[in-house]
Amino acid sequence: MLGALGATLALATVATGCGSDGSDYANADRPPAPLSISIAVTADRIAVSPDRLGGGPVVLLIANESGRSREVTLAASDGADRSCVADNASSGPINPQDAARITLPLVEGTCEVGVADGTLRPARLIVGPERSRAEFRALICSARHSIRILDHKLSDPDLVGLLRERRGEGITVTVLGKQPMRGIEPHGKMMIIDGTRAVLGSTALSTLSLDFRREVSVVVHDAALVKQLNVSFQELDAKAGVAATRLPGDRTA
Repeated sequence: MLGALGATLALATVATGCGSDGSDYANADRPPAPLSISIAVTADRIAVSPDRLGGGPVVLLIANESGRSREVTLAASDGADRSCVADNASSGPINPQDAARITLPLVEGTCEVGVADGTLRPARLIVGPERSRAEFRALICSARHSIRILDHKLSDPDLVGLLRERRGEGITVTVLGKQPMRGIEPHGKMMIIDGTRAVLGSTALSTLSLDFRREVSVVVHDAALVKQLNVSFQELDAKAGVAATRLPGDRTA
């Protein structure tokens, strides 16, 4: 199964390429790639971006833009059922116009980003289920012959680059997305690897879906079910024509 702080979002770069991930895929937990969260403290407010994301490792990039020393804290929200951190975290004192960096894991729950002296209203940080990017990378890297994707939102630069790389290695990559298919516009998302296993659910191969939104997908290994999914995909593929061989960003003649 796959699961479901200056105001600039900086995504931690995930290197393209499979490396050692090209071994046989096993339906096991894999750690999500780190994300960066920007926190800006001014004279009158605390800004957090993004303020909603999936669980996993993060890097807090804290900028003290105020005229006094500040200590930024991350703690459980009052009244929240679950905290997004196992233990409260603190940046320590940050001089005016200086910055700090904290690396820590976040779990599903709600936290408040505040200052130790309580003089600024805390900002809320909401963390959903663990991010699923690592699982999808592992599936793509495990392909030996073919990758079939039904996803009209395929756009994540990391995964598009990885699919292009796998295609260059001789793997057949077929994508049914925004191209017209004789009046049919699929909404669900599906990936079939080598015709032997499939992923079905709401998770799109877009940055928002992979890293920030609550999504649910399942991995299917049952041969009879995967065979039916293959047949359905091939029927849609025939309607899409040559457009199904293109990835986002490919040049068209």
